[in-house]
Amino acid sequence: MDVFDYLNKNCKEKFSAKSPLTEIDAMILSRFSYLPFDQIKMQKVESVSSIAKKMEHVADKHYIWPEDKKLIERMSKTKRYRDLPAFEFKKRANKRTTEQFSAISVYIPGGTVVISYTGTDSTLNGWREDCNMAILDTIPAQKSAKKYLKYIFKLYPEFDYCLVGHSKGGTLSMYAVTTAKKSIKSKIKNVYSFDAPGLSQKFAHSIPENVVNYIPQDSFVGRLLNHTEKTVVVKSDAKLLFQHNIYSWHVSLKTGKLIRTTINKKSDIADRALKRWINKLTNKEKEAFFDLVFKVLEDSGVGTPNDMMKTGPSVIPKIYESYRKLEKSDRQMFLKMVKLFLSPNS
Repeated sequence: MDVFDYLNKNCKEKFSAKSPLTEIDAMILSRFSYLPFDQIKMQKVESVSSIAKKMEHVADKHYIWPEDKKLIERMSKTKRYRDLPAFEFKKRANKRTTEQFSAISVYIPGGTVVISYTGTDSTLNGWREDCNMAILDTIPAQKSAKKYLKYIFKLYPEFDYCLVGHSKGGTLSMYAVTTAKKSIKSKIKNVYSFDAPGLSQKFAHSIPENVVNYIPQDSFVGRLLNHTEKTVVVKSDAKLLFQHNIYSWHVSLKTGKLIRTTINKKSDIADRALKRWINKLTNKEKEAFFDLVFKVLEDSGVGTPNDMMKTGPSVIPKIYESYRKLEKSDRQMFLKMVKLFLSPNS
C-alpha cells in the first residue's frame, strides 16, 4: 500500500479531534509544496480543490515528479483534503546567492497551521545550494525558512503549528524550529521531516525533541550532515537512491502510519564513506569539487540529478564527454577527490 491507496481509502473523514493529522498526512503535505504554484494565479486563499482545478491546465513539464500531478488530483477528490485552505505561497530563487526556497501554509480544522517547506527543485541552482550545506553553517534557504515561519506566526499567533518538509524541505523545517524564538517554538507542536539532511554542527545539538526524521531503509540523503533528532526507518519498495521518492514508501491503512523496518547495511556503509570523505576535505576543497561537478553537469546539458534519475544510464556518455573537456588540472583534482571517497583507508 502506498500514499495513493491512503488517499483512496482512508480520506473519507474530514480532519477533526477524532481524525487528527497523521504522519502520512504530514508526508502528503510535505509533497504538496512541490506543486507548480508559480504556474497558476494564486488568490490570497485557495482550497486544495480550487488549486487542482487551476492546475488542470499546467503542462506536465512543470511538475518535478509525475506523481505530483496525480497527488493534487487525488487530494482534491477526498473529503479530508479538498476544502483545506492553502495560503501564503512564497518563492525565492537567486543564482548569485545560490538560493532556492519556497513554502506554502495549509490550515487544518481545529486550529493548526501546517507550514510545508519545499525540497530541492528541478534547477541546478537548487542542487548547488544543497551541496553548500556541507560547507556553510547556514544556507540562504534556511534563513528564508526562519523568516517565513516568523511571518506566518505574526499573521496567525493564535494557532498551533506543524512544520513539514521532504528532503531539503525537511532540513528547512528543522532549522526553522531550532532557531525560532521561544514564543514561536512553544506553538510548534510537531515537526515531520522526510528523508532530510541534518544541520551543521553549530545547530544540530539544539534540535528540539518534537522533530522526527523518517528515512527509508537504504537512506543516503536522510543521513547526510548532523542528526540528533528522533529517526524512524520506513519501508520502501524502490532501490537505493530511488527510495528518496516518498511515493515508493509503504503505508498501513489500518494504523495510518508508515510501515517500520530497520536500516540496511548498504546505507551504513555509504554514510560512513561520505562522512569520512567530507571530514577529510577543507571547505575550499569541497567548494572547488562542487564547482567542477556542476560545471560538468551544466556543460553536458543532462539537467539536474533529478533529471538523470528519470533518464537513467543513457546520460553517462554526455557527462563523460563534458568531463573530458575540463582542463587537465581540473580533471586531476576531480579524480583525486573521487579516489579519496572510494579509498577505505582515506
